[in-house]
Amino acid sequence: DAIYETQFHSAKYEHIPTLYLNNALHTLDIRLSFLSYYQVFEYFFIRAQNISFLNDMATFNTTNIDHNTLRKILKRHKNSTNERESLKLVLQNSINIQNLKSWIQQEPSRVTTYCHSSENAIDLSKSDDKIISALSERIYKFRCSIAHAKGDVDEFIAVPTISESDISKELDIMKYLAYEVLKACSNI
Repeated sequence: DAIYETQFHSAKYEHIPTLYLNNALHTLDIRLSFLSYYQVFEYFFIRAQNISFLNDMATFNTTNIDHNTLRKILKRHKNSTNERESLKLVLQNSINIQNLKSWIQQEPSRVTTYCHSSENAIDLSKSDDKIISALSERIYKFRCSIAHAKGDVDEFIAVPTISESDISKELDIMKYLAYEVLKACSNI
């Protein structure tokens, strides 16, 4: 894989998310590794929210204020501040779907793990937005199950009982995504 052969130069990327990535790469604990990769994404949540808001506002006419349009922009921004939506924003801003599809399809075991799993399968024939949504739901499910039991407004509850074997299968895609997010989002 090109991602594993890449020379990683931390001076090219922001320090804190690079530390998270480094921890994910070197820890022996599978759960901690997953959560450390997740922290790379999480580090960029606020930045992704801000960029989304500024992009929406760039098209907004401040001379002739349309309050309905402004309300929609503000509502979208408010929704983007929840963790699931923030994760989606970071992935949308970072991941080239064609490259992701190619990476998954390079290894039959990846296709089996990520596309034919019984839960949160990623259908590579869907639109880019649907793939990002499926990917973010998959990541979020694992994250919540590893970190703690969690309930939110959608009554999503995850019990921290996912096996280490199942988590270890997710580490390859988390590694791939963490590198891509770090490269795309770092401001250096």
